Amino acid sequence: MSTLNRNQQNMIQILIASFLNGVYTMVFGASICALLFRQDASAQRRRLLLVNISLYVLCAVQAAITFWQSFATTDLPPDGDSGGDPRLVRELLQNDVAEVIGGVLVPCANLIADGLLVWRCYVLYDRRVSVVAVPIVLLIAGTSCGFAVAVFESKFYWIRLHAPLDSAVPPPGWTALVMQLTAIAAAMYTTSAITNLSMSGLIANPGGAFRIWKATRNIGKNKTRYLRVASLLLETGLLYSVSLVLSAIVMALNPSKTGATDALVVDCVGQTTQQLVGIFPAVIILMVALGKTSDQTIVYSDTQNNNRVQRSHVSSIHFASPPARTQASGATGPTHSIELETRSIFLATSEHAVKAEEV
Repeated sequence: MSTLNRNQQNMIQILIASFLNGVYTMVFGASICALLFRQDASAQRRRLLLVNISLYVLCAVQAAITFWQSFATTDLPPDGDSGGDPRLVRELLQNDVAEVIGGVLVPCANLIADGLLVWRCYVLYDRRVSVVAVPIVLLIAGTSCGFAVAVFESKFYWIRLHAPLDSAVPPPGWTALVMQLTAIAAAMYTTSAITNLSMSGLIANPGGAFRIWKATRNIGKNKTRYLRVASLLLETGLLYSVSLVLSAIVMALNPSKTGATDALVVDCVGQTTQQLVGIFPAVIILMVALGKTSDQTIVYSDTQNNNRVQRSHVSSIHFASPPARTQASGATGPTHSIELETRSIFLATSEHAVKAEEV
């Protein structure tokens, strides 16, 4: 990778961003159709539509920024050094503007995606604040770090803007600023990774690791177990959590971002994370809309939440005997009391409660 020039590096980033955004577009379209045509109109559906559309717009803008950066920095060397060339400095300034915009979009997308995960866990655990108290604190801390990264990116832009165009030496304090930026970015990804991993474990099961083991211990005996494991991995957003961990690692181990190879690795991991932040919530929303989640305890609308009933209910209904009618033969008969036993079974599914009666 060290022999790749700037254009080749940009093409790799464009390939990753376009592929993942294409996958995201298909999942997004399917989730929108499922929400519109498989769910009844409710406040819950409107909220999910808002979350889904907001994340898609944010990720699409980030993909567009990647294209713009790639075409605006075609003349830069692999290490991104201008060498005092005014033309290259202008390209770097354009790149810095894109970094500032992306620095604002990233924490916004993380806030929505992680907030959806925290909300879902909150609902699954009977709306107990104690379960999600720590993840909420981590979510706020991670979002704050994300906006701090955007502030540091803007500082880079202003320093470069006011530096002499023919200066080949980094401005004073530049290296220290880079170290602070990467430390805060690593903190942002770390807090987001902890939030996602903890929420994924709680959503999968109070003993999430045990559930995965239980689903896979006899995987060769039943092919459907593969589907159970795949559904569990998609539902918990494990791939997104892994990408967050990788982002935190590469930022922490490469604070100065020196060398073409190091910069390419950081950028590729970043591109992957930027698209997965929208893909995994869209998958969860799609599974919820289709009723394919491994648990069936999510309350899908406020009306259903207020009308929840017990799973099994047995009652007896006594009917009064009707008045005796005169028969043509003049015969009369005794009155009778008829007792009907009604057994109602309610299954909490993703769409409607199903009631079966036995007489």
